[in-house]
Amino acid sequence: MTTTMPKLGLVGLCAAVGFAAAVIAEGDYVVAVIAILALVGAGLIFRLPETATLLVLFAIYSNLVVVLGRLHSSDPTEPLETGSRAIIGGAVSLVLLIPLVYYIIVKRQRIIVDKPFLMMLLYFCTLLASSVLARDKGIALKGLTSFALEGLALYLLVVNVIRDFNTLRRVIWVVLLAGAFMASITIWQEVTMTTDNTYGGLAQRGGVFDTDATGVEKMVRTRAAGPVGEQNRYAQVLLVLVPLGVYLMVNAGTRASQITALVLTIIVLAGILLTFSRGGFVSLVAIVALMPALGLLRARHLLIPGLAAILAVPVILPEYIVRIQSMARVPGLFSSHEERPDTSVSRRYAGNIATWEVFKQHPIIGVGPGHFAKYYSSAYVNRGGLAIQSRNFRGHNLYLEVMSEVGLIGLLAFLGIIGSIARRLYKLRRSVDVEGADLAKAFLLSILGYLLSAMFLHLAYPRYFFLLLALAASTARLVKLAPENRDRQPAQSFAAAAR
Repeated sequence: MTTTMPKLGLVGLCAAVGFAAAVIAEGDYVVAVIAILALVGAGLIFRLPETATLLVLFAIYSNLVVVLGRLHSSDPTEPLETGSRAIIGGAVSLVLLIPLVYYIIVKRQRIIVDKPFLMMLLYFCTLLASSVLARDKGIALKGLTSFALEGLALYLLVVNVIRDFNTLRRVIWVVLLAGAFMASITIWQEVTMTTDNTYGGLAQRGGVFDTDATGVEKMVRTRAAGPVGEQNRYAQVLLVLVPLGVYLMVNAGTRASQITALVLTIIVLAGILLTFSRGGFVSLVAIVALMPALGLLRARHLLIPGLAAILAVPVILPEYIVRIQSMARVPGLFSSHEERPDTSVSRRYAGNIATWEVFKQHPIIGVGPGHFAKYYSSAYVNRGGLAIQSRNFRGHNLYLEVMSEVGLIGLLAFLGIIGSIARRLYKLRRSVDVEGADLAKAFLLSILGYLLSAMFLHLAYPRYFFLLLALAASTARLVKLAPENRDRQPAQSFAAAAR
């Protein structure tokens, strides 16, 4: 190791200089400096492989990779195309090859290929089959590229660089810190009333909400969309971190760590509230309610925080109550005697019906990846008469959109990926290793939260979903190890009291 690693670092330095020289030849000196720092840093990371894992996962989860990708744009909030996001995210993920090379070549460990990854390959085959028959091969290729880079590659790299429980624990701290980092900028933006400042794309704003008596939308306030750029998606990204924050609070080794986890989780919760996401609210309530059922926390430990939230939110953020109360109009979709819901709800419901109709016409293999929005969305929504749609919106429901684009075979393969991981986590919830069991419960709740919110959202930004699955699969693999082989830190009195 002492002779191999400096050589690899020298190779990285030479690559950095060569790459920078090529960029300087084109006249972009800023990019050249960034390239030198990044690649020299990559060479140094060879000395501490886990550092690469932590830095890359922070950059991915905080969406810094995409925000930096917009640096040369005149509008830092301008969304990148799906293909561009996938390429940028995939390129950053490739830095994980550094620790992977260390484990495989230097430490002579095997490459990990688990059952969920094989299920992902099966799903990729269904995407390929659907793409062959699709009408637009260019759109289908973008869908394939996105899944290959943000799904297959990211998953395989992550499960291979998390080789021990201590690394997994540090990764969980890092993604929670990334969520708190995003949410803290959102909170600062709200407190200082600088909602017109996107802070370089790190604190974007989304849509408006509420309607007047005639059903015409009016602006009440904008909603936080963070660096993700879409408010409901931002809520989903933060939502899945809440059970992980609770796990860290319960199993932290020191009182300072417990307090840190608590503060970070509260910041994440505040970020979720500022998105005013109704789907996020429903999913959050569900996973918090299930924490006692799974044994992650006792019901009495949720009583005081719950009462505090009920009393504080109406005072601090009264618009949130208005937003949640709007869900009472949802029955108006099905009855003429009820008040009609807002346009957003009506359009989403119409979009769900449209995806179902497309699926019924193409039930086996679907219409092709990415094809629903481009060729079917507006036509089928407007045909139903429930809403008028001029933009090609996506399906707003992960399951229905997958069914319409990849058919029943694709849906079964997709659910097989999730089921293979969830089944292993569910078995481990009763593990004699208490910390391992808590982590399995936490990831079960995180996955459930994502799946519930996916009833209102399509699979955009798939890297977040497959990163979550990779961490959950790593948990299922590592919890099986004997606790004495993991250098666990015993939890203090709070951990015992919280169970």
